[in-house]
Amino acid sequence: MKKLFLLLLIVGAGLTAKAQEVQNGKGTDWSQLYEEQKELYALASDIGEITDKVTAQDNIISFVLKSGTISLETKKDKSKAKEFYNYTLLTSSGKQIRLGKDTASDVIDSFRSKLLILKEQLKANNGKEVDSILSELFSN
Repeated sequence: MKKLFLLLLIVGAGLTAKAQEVQNGKGTDWSQLYEEQKELYALASDIGEITDKVTAQDNIISFVLKSGTISLETKKDKSKAKEFYNYTLLTSSGKQIRLGKDTASDVIDSFRSKLLILKEQLKANNGKEVDSILSELFSN
């Protein structure tokens, strides 16, 4: 009976530890998010060649707006054993917002959609002012 109780205790502790890992984000695959960010960086680089309102330099992707700059910074966290990246949203007013995996994924998706729209609008409206396109995109 003692062995059965001990076995149940060990199994229960193992399940609890695994649930905490998943809840704390330790069980998530950050490398997949980094791959999405690399694709976003390539897209931003392409658009950056067309306009100076989008830049991709080192580990930062930025939108230059009339009201300031919005940037996404990606840094590898070397203190972690697994492949893990820190994502930070930066503004020209000095705000630095550290992003979790879900929030970083949302920001990457948002940046991607804005970049794709901007790319299509730049192709369709070469004569249109880039500032007005960006204002429309970020006013939503």
